[in-house]
Amino acid sequence: MLCMQENKNKSGEKTPLDELFIGRQEVDEKLLRDILIRFVRIEKESASIVPTPEYYGLKEKEKILVYLLSRKAMKIRQFIENESENPSDISRMSGVKEGTVFPAVREYLKEGILSKDENGYYIPNFAIGKVEEVLRS
Repeated sequence: MLCMQENKNKSGEKTPLDELFIGRQEVDEKLLRDILIRFVRIEKESASIVPTPEYYGLKEKEKILVYLLSRKAMKIRQFIENESENPSDISRMSGVKEGTVFPAVREYLKEGILSKDENGYYIPNFAIGKVEEVLRS
């Protein structure tokens, strides 16, 4: 197993390569905002996801990604404790039929766009750029 650590030069300063390394928990909040702002708003008081008119123009599978990205934003802002969601709740909250959600999350899992934990599916931080590509196409 590789061990990665921050290298410092002799004067104790970071080296140019340090910019390449990110922590597992680091999120590009600007990218996250830039993706979501077209499709949803999040109500501060209730942490409810409010779709914009553009949300309704998305393919059903894309709505799943927008919903899960919204949960990531809410987790970052500490509106929710866990960003993962099970397929039934994804369906209920996104408006996408369960018959579409189940195969879609399995497909996205295979593609590396989603990950799964004991609570359900979520978009790993490193996959936010992939989600952007899917929503752009």
